[in-house]
Amino acid sequence: MMAMEIFRLELLDPLYYSSMVDSGASGAVVTAPWIGDIALMYAINASIGFVNFERLRHDNPSADSHKPNYHQELPHLPFVSSVARPVSEVKMLPVYDFATSFNSEGYFQFDAFKSTKNAPFRNWIRKQGLSPGNEFEFKVAYKNHASLPNSFTIRLGNMRSCLAKITKIQGDPEGEVWGNIYTVKVFRGSLETISSIKNVSLDKIESFSSQYIIVKGLHDSTWREMVAPYE
Repeated sequence: MMAMEIFRLELLDPLYYSSMVDSGASGAVVTAPWIGDIALMYAINASIGFVNFERLRHDNPSADSHKPNYHQELPHLPFVSSVARPVSEVKMLPVYDFATSFNSEGYFQFDAFKSTKNAPFRNWIRKQGLSPGNEFEFKVAYKNHASLPNSFTIRLGNMRSCLAKITKIQGDPEGEVWGNIYTVKVFRGSLETISSIKNVSLDKIESFSSQYIIVKGLHDSTWREMVAPYE
């Protein structure tokens, strides 16, 4: 019997991620209406303390101590999570606008302007985040007899400014799962051995970035195959 569990995540603060660029204007970004599995795994590990990633980077002379290496770090975790999908319509925060200027120090910064090489300079920035109270659900699979607490908090978003509460949901975890193809490659090395991926309809796959290629509407058994040997 698989040890997979389901968790509910509630935002207690506004959540801002630079998830997607708004095509309407340079410098405008929008927070995605879901919580990425990679962000979740790092946030949960930072809260629970399964693996000391700073020590791993210190022990690896070629590693950047300030930059995560997903392929080297995530497989050390004794758990893997799915993408946290919204359980109801996501409520967005009002658009937040602010501006920067080459004249901010009292004079025109010609060298800085010249270094843009005529590219559009983002002197006007627009952000939109997720409102507190939004709720999401995600699945967790384990190895090495690991487990997560029934209730705990994590920090998410830009500068980890958003506090989120995570609660384990008791009962049968069967139901829809959102998986991340990139994460499967990190844990498995390739997709060649995962036959169920080949049967996923293309209209369920959305590519948001090179690290988030999300497959929606997966059955539990399909996601279990994707993340094996996690159970």
